[in-house]
Parts: sequence; structure tokens; C-alpha cells
Amino acid sequence: MFVRLLSDQIEPYWSGISQAVEESLVSHASPNGRLTRILESVLTGSMQVWVLYRIEKGKQIVKAIVVTVLLEEEWDNTKSLLVYAVKALVPLERRDISEMKNTLRLYALDLKCIDIKGYVHDKRYRKLWESFGGKEVSSLMSLDLRGD
Repeated sequence: MFVRLLSDQIEPYWSGISQAVEESLVSHASPNGRLTRILESVLTGSMQVWVLYRIEKGKQIVKAIVVTVLLEEEWDNTKSLLVYAVKALVPLERRDISEMKNTLRLYALDLKCIDIKGYVHDKRYRKLWESFGGKEVSSLMSLDLRGD
């Protein structure tokens, strides 16, 4: 099952969630306090945590963690669902990937989003997006000012 966690379900699992988020994000985009701000955003509902799990041999196995955020463009009044972080904890099967895509698609449509976006720096995730019909529309450039 691929489910969205409620805010009261976050804290007991935060150490595992934060580790997955930290491992999935681009390392140079790691300002101090980022995980604290992500936790605050998740607890207030402005970011969402999703968990893919299966029951195997009577045990709950967490297979993947996804963090999303709603982006709202004020200048043209459009919304997008941004996949902020994704971390597969074990190899995913095709049905797992399909379930995640379909659930996020329905969630985004319910929010009146025009698309689902994600920053991809890992070739495996790029291939995953492409397998869904996703395409690269731009490159993100970053100028780090922390050393100045």
C-alpha cells in the first residue's frame, strides 16, 4: 500500500523518514536546519510524507518513502505537485511503482494540479520518470553562495 501519513504519525518515524530524505536529496543543496524546516512543514501539512509498504509473512516492510509539496504559481494561477524527495529502501517491483504513480496522480488531480514535477539527479530515478512518459524540460543550475 502507498499511503500518506498523518501529522501525528510523523514523529514516531521521523528518524527513518529524515534519513531517507537526507539520502535522497542533492548533497550541495543541504543548508543547515533543512531537516528541521522539513519536519515543521510536514507537521503543519504544507509538505506530505508518503510510505509504500507491503505485508510479507505477517511483517510490515517499508519499501519507499516519498515527500511531496504543492507548488502554487501566483503569476499564472497554476499548481504542480513537486516530488521533493524519494527514497527506495528495497528494490521496487513494477506494481509498486505503478501504485505510487497512480496515487500521486490522483492526489495531484484532486488538488487541481496541472503536472507532477521532480528534481532528478540519480539516473535510476530519471529512467523511472521516463518510463511514465516524463520528460526533461529544463536543467536546474545552482550558484552556491555559502562560501562567499
